[in-house]
Amino acid sequence: MLTYTITTSRNQFHKIPEQNRQFQIMPVRTGFVRPDFKVPSHSNLKSHILLHTGYDINPFSPSIFNPADYQALLLKSYLDACPGVDELLIHGPDKPSTLRYFDAGLTIIKTYSESVPEIKIGIEMPAFCKSMYSEGIVNQSNAFDFALSYFNNIIKFGFEIIIDTAHLFSNGLTTSQICDLLTIFKDNYTYIHLNGNANSGFKKDKHTTLTPHPNFPQNQIPDADQLLSCVAALMNEGKICISEQKCSDLNYFKHLSTQFGFKINEGIPSELII
Repeated sequence: MLTYTITTSRNQFHKIPEQNRQFQIMPVRTGFVRPDFKVPSHSNLKSHILLHTGYDINPFSPSIFNPADYQALLLKSYLDACPGVDELLIHGPDKPSTLRYFDAGLTIIKTYSESVPEIKIGIEMPAFCKSMYSEGIVNQSNAFDFALSYFNNIIKFGFEIIIDTAHLFSNGLTTSQICDLLTIFKDNYTYIHLNGNANSGFKKDKHTTLTPHPNFPQNQIPDADQLLSCVAALMNEGKICISEQKCSDLNYFKHLSTQFGFKINEGIPSELII
């Protein structure tokens, strides 16, 4: 299934039919999820809603050990909103100072997640900060092995991984290596963020469409057709692709369906796509 990020404004996503409840939501970009925000659960069909945490959540720091700290309270506000969703997405560490607390953060997340055992936790590899490269932690020669180690560490703690194609390219991987990782870890993820990248490797990502679109900048990930074919083949494994390109042009996605064989979530109107 190829689907989208959906607006939570005025809870319009509640109107989407049960059979089409496969999408991503992001209730807030920063700050706490409001206490009254709930995703209603449905008994007839299992929903596949990915709840994306805001950009200020960072469990990979010493402060996470204090249950009264902002980060701990922030994480709890997301877990309280989880009933009715399938998985909660949290960004992994993106710089040396947070990478140092990778294991500690995963341990704390696991402890907190025990309050909602029915909800999966997915850790997404972000696009790394410049300091990861300037300090020699990641370079062109070790980018693939570093990604392997990064994902294996997440899996070791019992979490799913979330692969973002734009992030992996930012972090120095080739198109073939991205496809290899998607295959190697196919039993360890449900969701793929299917994004092009308008920036070159070893820079912060800028999402765009993978194939040309007049309203979006040119994608810099080479061999986009190879990547799209690889991901489309994984749809037979029950994976869910989420577009984060801010593209609401349904004709563009229908083109991907025709050319590469993606099944599109046709129950979502374009005005709800963000």
